[in-house]
Amino acid sequence: MKTIQRLIIIGILVSAVILTGCTPKSDRVKSEYKDNTNSGSIEVLGDASYDWGDINIKGGDVKHTFTLKNTSDEPLYLKSIFTSCVCTKARFRLPDESISPSYGMSNNASYWAAEIKPNETFDVEVTFDPLYHGAQATGPISRSINIITSSKNDPVFELKAIGNVISKSEYNKKMKEEEPKKESQFTMGDFTFEDKEFDFGIIKQSGGLVKRDFSFTYNGETPLEITGTPASCACTSGEISRNKLSKGDQGILTVIFNPNLHEEPEGKFFKSVSILTEPKLEVIPEVKIWAEIDLDLGPEAYKLKEEHDDDDDHEDEIIEYNGKKIYLIEPEDLKEDLKSKDFFLLDVHIPEQTHIPGTDEFIDYRNISENIDKLPTNKDSKIIIYCRSGSMSRSAAQDLVNLGYTNVHDLEGGINAFNSL
Repeated sequence: MKTIQRLIIIGILVSAVILTGCTPKSDRVKSEYKDNTNSGSIEVLGDASYDWGDINIKGGDVKHTFTLKNTSDEPLYLKSIFTSCVCTKARFRLPDESISPSYGMSNNASYWAAEIKPNETFDVEVTFDPLYHGAQATGPISRSINIITSSKNDPVFELKAIGNVISKSEYNKKMKEEEPKKESQFTMGDFTFEDKEFDFGIIKQSGGLVKRDFSFTYNGETPLEITGTPASCACTSGEISRNKLSKGDQGILTVIFNPNLHEEPEGKFFKSVSILTEPKLEVIPEVKIWAEIDLDLGPEAYKLKEEHDDDDDHEDEIIEYNGKKIYLIEPEDLKEDLKSKDFFLLDVHIPEQTHIPGTDEFIDYRNISENIDKLPTNKDSKIIIYCRSGSMSRSAAQDLVNLGYTNVHDLEGGINAFNSL
């Protein structure tokens, strides 16, 4: 009997430790938020329903992340989530990257509640286990994810995830049948590319620059001038074979990658290059290269590291646009400049993302001129602009210099490059 009692006590203590470990250490999380009502407003960015398509019943969990926003000028309090079935779990990810406990069909984390400030975004991460109901549980599924908040209008906000669970053999058969149907051309708005991605495989750090040509055809009715080919990172650049295009014209976008410029992520990673035009296109063409680096020279050989070791000061690269200057700033330099911030920091990415700390304003990159009242009145003020990977910010930077701003800096590689530091 004493042995059983000891085991029960140990089990209770272990459970307490596990629950404590699940609680995110965040100033946003307080139990008293549970009592807050009629505050804030919730809205999903994008579609409130997601379709997984065919799901391999033995392929493991499938996941999807919904991004939501507090659209009011009051705090929004997140209280709980409940799903429509035990096979489906969900959790919150807050703007400071802290994570809530996992919720299921019943409220299993009633002690947790968190605050979302006005105009902040947060994520709901949904996980579905297709094998939960057994190996024979195939067929269509529809799961509700209900978010309980303090919102006045939507105290229970519903998201939905659907799909079709099929057997492993059927799934493999479908994948094999679809292989020959792979597109030989890829349409991106008014452009058609023969390839939209290329994998260099493993390349040596000592091997020098590698290049890949992406052939394209322009199909639009309006003649275009190519104004830039921004890349997602300083180690990557793009060159275009012709700057002016009319309908039916063909060209080549050459992507160049330097494997020895700076430290790259471990394993396989990608870089992207976009095409910016005048007039602007609603869909910006973008191609990707993939690579994995064999560090045969070692980190001490990185070119960017050597340059920074030789001189702590930095000068931004300059590009010309319509006879005006746009300065390109490296993520490392922005991080250093933020320590003694004396500039206006602008995020232009859509949909709105979690901003770099210190950001002064968010404006949709397509609507810069319509929101000039949100910008500094002194057009000689230093403005640093960024998006996710660099293409939207380059477009917005061109609009800013056209509006007469003389000190516009575009963050190379966007917030992706900044967050990778």
